[in-house]
Amino acid sequence: MTRSVSASVIVPTFNGAAYLGECLDSIAAQDLPGLEVLVNDDGSTDATVEIARSYSERIENLRVERNPQRLGAVGNVNRCVHLARGRWVKPVFQDDSIEPGCLTTMLAARRRGVPVVVGGRTYRFESDVPEWQRQACDALVEQSLTTRFGSGFVGAEQVADVAAEHAAARLPQLNFVGEPVAVLFERRAALRAGGFDTRFAQLWDYELFVRLAMRRGLVLVDEPVASFRVHGGSETARNLSGSTFATDVVDRLTLLVAYATARPYRPVRTAAARRTPPLDLTALAVGSSWAARRVATDLPVSDQDEAASTLDALAAALPTTFPQPWVGAYPATKYAVELLHELADDVDTAVLDLYVEEPLAVDLASPPGIVAPNGSSATPDPAAESPPEAARSPSVVRSVTRASTALRTNQWWNHMLGPITAFACLQIGWRQIAPVDAFPRVLALLWAAMALAAYAYVINDAADVDADLEVGKSNSMANLTMPARVGAAVAFAALGALPWLFVHLDAAAMAVLVAIYLLPLAYSPRPLRLKEHPLLGPVCDACNAFVLPALFSVALFSSVGAAGGPSWWMIGGAVAWAGGFGLRAILIHQVSDAANDRATGITTLATTIGEVRVARLMRRILFPLELLGLTLLTVTVATWAPWLVAGAAAYLVAFHTARLTRVIDRTVATTAIDQGWLLAWTQIWPALLLSAALTLDDPRYGALVGLVVLLFWPRLRAGLERLVGTVANERLRWAARRSARAG
Repeated sequence: MTRSVSASVIVPTFNGAAYLGECLDSIAAQDLPGLEVLVNDDGSTDATVEIARSYSERIENLRVERNPQRLGAVGNVNRCVHLARGRWVKPVFQDDSIEPGCLTTMLAARRRGVPVVVGGRTYRFESDVPEWQRQACDALVEQSLTTRFGSGFVGAEQVADVAAEHAAARLPQLNFVGEPVAVLFERRAALRAGGFDTRFAQLWDYELFVRLAMRRGLVLVDEPVASFRVHGGSETARNLSGSTFATDVVDRLTLLVAYATARPYRPVRTAAARRTPPLDLTALAVGSSWAARRVATDLPVSDQDEAASTLDALAAALPTTFPQPWVGAYPATKYAVELLHELADDVDTAVLDLYVEEPLAVDLASPPGIVAPNGSSATPDPAAESPPEAARSPSVVRSVTRASTALRTNQWWNHMLGPITAFACLQIGWRQIAPVDAFPRVLALLWAAMALAAYAYVINDAADVDADLEVGKSNSMANLTMPARVGAAVAFAALGALPWLFVHLDAAAMAVLVAIYLLPLAYSPRPLRLKEHPLLGPVCDACNAFVLPALFSVALFSSVGAAGGPSWWMIGGAVAWAGGFGLRAILIHQVSDAANDRATGITTLATTIGEVRVARLMRRILFPLELLGLTLLTVTVATWAPWLVAGAAAYLVAFHTARLTRVIDRTVATTAIDQGWLLAWTQIWPALLLSAALTLDDPRYGALVGLVVLLFWPRLRAGLERLVGTVANERLRWAARRSARAG
């Protein structure tokens, strides 16, 4: 008579003789009646099967099976689940082990109707494991559900929130559940769900466990119940060192398509819609599909047809058009650009950087690669007829675009030049400076700001050439000789100094200007290279990009007009706001890139102290500092334009009252402090509002309004189009409410 089986430990094996004995020892140490142990071999050519059979006396209910033919890692696990007899299944791979009492602890934690139990795990690193992989494992523990929630039941809504959070951070593939050795799952639930998805190269386990949790949640055990061995010969290591297209591109796209379209992942879509701002998972999936098609062109020719078929099958589940292109196409394109910068070996950044600024209204079915703003493909068609020689020669526009890309203007034009322009307008109003004195200084300030931003980026890229080449990252200085790099830096330095031959600087402004010149030399090149210091790096970056330009703007206008109040209002406000704003912007970027930085061995404050502590730093210190500075600067505005302050305050009260009372969708505003609140708004709109306020006092400042519009038109247009989209959404929502009431 066969004893009833309460749980099955499954051990999928393939050439695992080196570690299988230790694995089976840990299983034999479990004290649990009715435990079945199933070892299923996938065609090993070493002593794996013999070692497994040698444990028949130590493990009472041991079965050793062999597949008739190779099934691969995922297929082998699925066959183990089918062959298992227990209601609950505990995977233990051949190179892993479980702690004494693991099964007893996890079975005791079960909750009626909940199909997944997840425990804590430790890592065992072999000597051949690189440092980046060790750091990546630490990141997985730090982001895991047990670290976040501890022990007990976690509902489907909470799991969906975490999945949406990682999708928003461009890390949908981050395994926040844990490796299979840390999981116990209900066999019947897994079989009903179709088992592990064989389309995934690396995420097959994570995807199924998240999918199961979408209905009933899961139970956590916050104590180590298993040990996951990390070594160069493991399946994970082979995946990571093999085709990055399969793991980084196809797996990510498959998961995003499932999040966006599959019925079991509806809770993730709901969680994404609740975020502030709302996250469009369909747009992310479409953007990932575009990027995947572009990356596929870098594959060997023999692999491109198979890759195209795979991508076509995945994209078939996605919509072919966005109902509101100004809402959906922009994030899709932005996501595609970010992925291409991360994944592609050879990206035409001169073309791609245009997409970040221009929302698209496109047919989603049309692109073989990324779709350009004019509707053409960003991926050249090799079969197209070659243009005449004159047409192939670079146009003035193309040359300017390439120069703009080389200087990375997309990274500083709006978020640096916008606040500098706003500070200039603020000084003019506070000091009541006449246009004849103001305009030359505004133009000189903007000229110098653009030249010195380019100067800083040339120095940074020149200092990073070797490091970027090691990781395959593009670098605008890589093709220049050392004399050419030095010449470019000197040329931009001279251009930055040129306006001050005609505009007088007092001692304070000159001192700040010298600091602006010197800080990039300490930040990027050796021997100092402060950018590699976890704390001094972001501090120096924030000083060079925000604090010093703000102080220079204050000093530049101080000699041509009397202050409208105590000087410390303006100086203190400038330092507090620019410091808090600048550091928070940098740290938000570090948090979003933390997993990638760990994987490539890059040290940042986020990888050093962890994303949770960085978010706490932003909430408790940097954001309050930013608000303090903003308050002081608002006081200076009130001395010359009190109506502007009163109007802004009334707008904020009305807007957030409407949100909180659900008159408008409460997810319209971006209010998550560690996800960018007030960052994008501060880039352009203060400059426009302050210049308009100056124009009401003196119509000649209308030229300043025109200058702001000219400098920042792409961002202003994008903001207006998003506003139109939001209004359209609200009208539809109100119409739906009226229809529901009428019905």
